[in-house]
Amino acid sequence: MADLSRCAGARMTPCNVVGCENPSDSYGMCKLHAARFRRHGDPLAGRTKNGDTQAFIERARAHTESDDCLIWPFATVKGYASIRRNGETVNVCRMLCKEANGYPDGERNEACHTCGNGSGGCVNPRHLQWGTRQENAMDAVRHGHTNRGRRFGKQTPEHIAKRFAWRNKEVSRDYSSAD
Repeated sequence: MADLSRCAGARMTPCNVVGCENPSDSYGMCKLHAARFRRHGDPLAGRTKNGDTQAFIERARAHTESDDCLIWPFATVKGYASIRRNGETVNVCRMLCKEANGYPDGERNEACHTCGNGSGGCVNPRHLQWGTRQENAMDAVRHGHTNRGRRFGKQTPEHIAKRFAWRNKEVSRDYSSAD
């Protein structure tokens, strides 16, 4: 039997979202709200309202008393806070680091996070400082955000010494049997 509810002239039920009068399509919602529901898990999620990001940046600028991380709740690029300005994507951490510490000198051109939560979205200006790529990489090692120097999770110096001692015994045994 044919579905006559979609025929021209048939009365369509409105979207279930309060204030939306568009005809429902799937999930009892219009196409726009259903797409937002599928993408974000919430039919009202999606685009950030104009001025919300700027208001949060102003709050971050005033966040000078606390040492707590201030997590960016909006769009990110690889976890780092970002906004669109004049058609370009701008890294919010670099922008706030310029305001807090001045422009970077030649070598020190990365905004390093002393808290180790840069990719987690921290934008607290007190946690930002200029550094070289090498200093930033060493910070990542110190904060445990890289697998450099680790094979099976974090290892203590005792684990490392035991592993190298075992390897040295194996190597010395191999060379001693070659005689």
